[in-house]
Amino acid sequence: MKYRSSAIDLVRDADDKRERGWSLARCVRALAACKGNIQAAAEYARTKIGDEYIAKALSAGTGSEGGFVIPEPIAGEAIELVRARAVIRGMNPALASLINGNITLPGFATGSSAAYLSENSNVGITQPSFRQVKLSGKKLAALVPISNDLIRFNSPSTDTMVRDDLVGAVAMAEDAAFLRDDGTGDAPKGLRYQAAAGNVFAQTAAPTRAKVLADLSAMRLKLTTAKCRFVNPGWIMSYRTEEALVELTDANGNFILKSEMLLGRLKGFPYKATSQVPDNLGVGTDESELYLADFADVVIGDVPGMILDASRQAAYFDGADVVAAYSLDQTVVRLIMQNDLAVRHDGSIAVLTGVTWENPIPQA
Repeated sequence: MKYRSSAIDLVRDADDKRERGWSLARCVRALAACKGNIQAAAEYARTKIGDEYIAKALSAGTGSEGGFVIPEPIAGEAIELVRARAVIRGMNPALASLINGNITLPGFATGSSAAYLSENSNVGITQPSFRQVKLSGKKLAALVPISNDLIRFNSPSTDTMVRDDLVGAVAMAEDAAFLRDDGTGDAPKGLRYQAAAGNVFAQTAAPTRAKVLADLSAMRLKLTTAKCRFVNPGWIMSYRTEEALVELTDANGNFILKSEMLLGRLKGFPYKATSQVPDNLGVGTDESELYLADFADVVIGDVPGMILDASRQAAYFDGADVVAAYSLDQTVVRLIMQNDLAVRHDGSIAVLTGVTWENPIPQA
């Protein structure tokens, strides 16, 4: 393998067939083993892991008060792995690089128009109107505790576990924000709160087979009425909603949507299900939401680079209590990245709220 001297320009030789994401995992393991000391981690990668690529990346990389700045090629791998796990990125939205942490894009407000004219008539103005859409990097931090026993033993399975835990934590946090955060705090504003007000509506009460199908059609009509381009449309739903739709049958017991949904599509458009769309919304804590969007009008902005650090003295919240990594013989790894989400045309999103569809959905 051959390497360039700059951390930003580190390029792996084409003959290197290592699994995608191992570079990130091995950076994590080396830093964790050396308590965040970058130079010691470089030597650890060289002598203990036997990975010269990571050793050079750590040696040539830069540090900050918050940790090690991951070189761009490795950060790019991490983003690709998050794309595979996260439903929003998995829908292939437009991507923008927030070089200075911010970017302003033209947003689409209203469409052009055209008309037939009589002879010698003036041609009317057919110019679309635009609005400004700004993306500003929001900090996303993922904390992942790793057993020090894993770090002590040099095994490929360790790299896989480290990689999957870190990427999974980032993907879940990102999806939760990109879907439903209202943008009033430090997180991005999600699709739910960027949709045009008229495109957010409740399911038809007392759902039956006919009402469910009508609600799906109504969502598509919302986008059509708003002059959505339908370049890259797709659905996002909860697992409960997915199950209800897959098992939906007609009066003769024939499945209506199942064959299509087994191919990952609904009403002609691709779909994804995720636990990040909750099923416990509403007064009765039994409601969910369904999203339909043209992801060609959804933009994710990423600030280049990520920051990685590790600590054996840190404490973290395990979902019930604050625990100390030291007492559990763990190392807590923190990955920090910055991103934002914007929608160029708010009419390109439809959100069905109050969804209580469960299997089986009544026939009538």
